[in-house]
Amino acid sequence: MNNVTFLQNHVKFVWTKRIIFTLSTLIDSYMEALYLAPNNEAVPDFTSIIVHELRNPLTSIKLSAQMIEARAKNDDIKKYLEIISNGARRIEDLINDLLKPSAKNRYFSETVSLHKLIDEVIQLVDDRLHLKEIEVIKEYNVKDVELCVIEAQLKIAFTNIIINAIDAVAPKTGKLKVITKTTDTHYVITIEDNGCGIKPEHLNDIFKPYFTDKPDGLGLGLTATQKILSANNIEIIVGSRLGVGTIFTLLYAKNRPHKSPEPAHFDGLIVLQPGTFE
Repeated sequence: MNNVTFLQNHVKFVWTKRIIFTLSTLIDSYMEALYLAPNNEAVPDFTSIIVHELRNPLTSIKLSAQMIEARAKNDDIKKYLEIISNGARRIEDLINDLLKPSAKNRYFSETVSLHKLIDEVIQLVDDRLHLKEIEVIKEYNVKDVELCVIEAQLKIAFTNIIINAIDAVAPKTGKLKVITKTTDTHYVITIEDNGCGIKPEHLNDIFKPYFTDKPDGLGLGLTATQKILSANNIEIIVGSRLGVGTIFTLLYAKNRPHKSPEPAHFDGLIVLQPGTFE
């Protein structure tokens, strides 16, 4: 390989990494935006600001990906470019959807198919699963169930849990297992990984705001997840063994009337009021 070819490949690699990093940052920003309750009067203005800030770098990402794709000959580079393009289109769709007049309706409770919701969340993180070559195992209950929840919020909670699992497992040997079942009193969802596990001394802290052991983490994902699940009448239990893996168990009580969540302030953010479990 001559110096010119090496330099071209290096530039392509560096720009691909930068684009992926920027894309990941945009996704995180969008998830945090959805985390804010829509009933607050400042949300429309905030939404406009977020949309404006997302669209500018999104245009740069799309143009950069197109320029690299036009010159790329390496199959691996092309694979990453496809992931970048798919992610950029997904963000664009989400932004456009956020601006629709009907967007606020997403925050009202509705009857949702549990298995369909899980499948859609796994599809949303498919790029990350593919990049790390993680095996996904689904063991669904024979009969699907319908939950009375706020679908958009619940997708955020499920996505956060699954992304944590993806981050925890090793490439190629990682496994993500999702199980649904019913008991006499609850619908049960377990999300299990064979990753690094959580240190025992950290288990009581993982839902605290700003607690994280990730170098680039914000420490808000699981805090938001717990509050969203609680607002939707879903209890969460976490078990973990260091070096073995982690299991998140979600419990939705049967025959329990759903109470619409009330917005509450939390460390400067608007979140959903946690429910009380019997």
